[in-house]
Amino acid sequence: MDAGYRVHLFLLLDASGAAAGGPLETLNRTVPEIAEIVGRAAAEGLVRDCFHVLAYGGGAPRWLCGTDGERGISGAALLRNWRDLREAGGGADLAGALRAVLSALTVKNLGHNSFPPVLVLLGTGADACPEATAAALEELGDRGGNTRIAVALGEGGNTRIAGGPGGDEPLPAALEAFASVSPVAELDSLGFPLEAPRARRLCIPAGEAADFFINFMRGCRITS
Repeated sequence: MDAGYRVHLFLLLDASGAAAGGPLETLNRTVPEIAEIVGRAAAEGLVRDCFHVLAYGGGAPRWLCGTDGERGISGAALLRNWRDLREAGGGADLAGALRAVLSALTVKNLGHNSFPPVLVLLGTGADACPEATAAALEELGDRGGNTRIAVALGEGGNTRIAGGPGGDEPLPAALEAFASVSPVAELDSLGFPLEAPRARRLCIPAGEAADFFINFMRGCRITS
């Protein structure tokens, strides 16, 4: 990646009732891991990083940093300032979270010298309104030029890649629908074991997020 360009990472955090307990604990471990890895890549001059963090569940989606008049922050700043989410409850308004992100994908927020934005869903697969989510994802697809990575939390999040060899468990529908499809060659460069020559969705269990982002930040650009 050209260090003169900025990569914007939008983290969508599932704080709905489905994330209560173990999934929320996993989320609280994974966000700092991602921030540290991306911040390290920025410190090494690989990229200029900018995080925008949104939590959804238990009411209207809320920006923790990065919009609503605030600038995005670096991975190093996110790591310093991160505070664990303490509560999870309510319905999983994934569609509302996606609409908030769509509103934020403007030149004013992203600037001109930016790579296509990267949307990272840390989710359980819960979705209060799949139809509205599908419509928001369709709009994201129509805009093009974005990468969507699903990080699976909790039960149902142990699948490396949807439909992969070896009898993988089916992905939660919301995670599978969210994740971009990427060509095999690009996935191979990220270290995924591929035994079938076809595209796969970018969905990973939380326990493998660190390794994934280490490789991602080394320069792999994957666009849907």
